[in-house]
Amino acid sequence: WSDGSVEKAEDEQNVRCVHPGMPCITGKEAILQSFSQIFESAQSFSIAPSRTKIDINGETALCSCIEETTGGGKLECLNIYRREDGTWKMILHMASPIITSAAAF
Repeated sequence: WSDGSVEKAEDEQNVRCVHPGMPCITGKEAILQSFSQIFESAQSFSIAPSRTKIDINGETALCSCIEETTGGGKLECLNIYRREDGTWKMILHMASPIITSAAAF
């Protein structure tokens, strides 16, 4: 979202983001602001994708991956893209922490 590598859909009500443990954020500007706050509040924070899988069906693409964070955290991630005017635009980002401890269940 924050690096500008993929354009965001223009229809504000169809653009959503769910950060781990938080309610859904709707609208491009609110989402961009939330990512800015996340990356500005943490020193040397980075995310690296692994186990990336992309499925394309017509004008819709699903991308699932593991997001590996600074400090060893891992998030299960789902992104949905829609092709508009020949450009892929992200319309949903969801991430959930991966809990490796059996005690968490």
